[in-house]
Amino acid sequence: MLAKKYRLPIQEMTSKKGRTYKSAFFAIKVFSGGKEFSRFGVVVSKKVCKTAVARNRVRRALYDALFLIRDRWPIADYLIIVNQFVVGLNQKQINESIIQFSFN
Repeated sequence: MLAKKYRLPIQEMTSKKGRTYKSAFFAIKVFSGGKEFSRFGVVVSKKVCKTAVARNRVRRALYDALFLIRDRWPIADYLIIVNQFVVGLNQKQINESIIQFSFN
């Protein structure tokens, strides 16, 4: 799990405009960071998982994957919006999809 200082307050970022990158499993919005480190937020809607337990499981898996790559990505604020296809993935597959993501 990411430390609190690396977590993005999602409520502040929903109205802001940023550059959007998409993959098969998620969309990532990138905002210019005002800090000396990157912050990450994860949004899992009820369309992805109906129960809160399942949504939190997906969110925790993504935070664990982000812990591994937080220093590899450029310094910015990242909002990750999860697609419904993430539900069938295990932790290893989520890690691979985050590591292989490119900002093109």
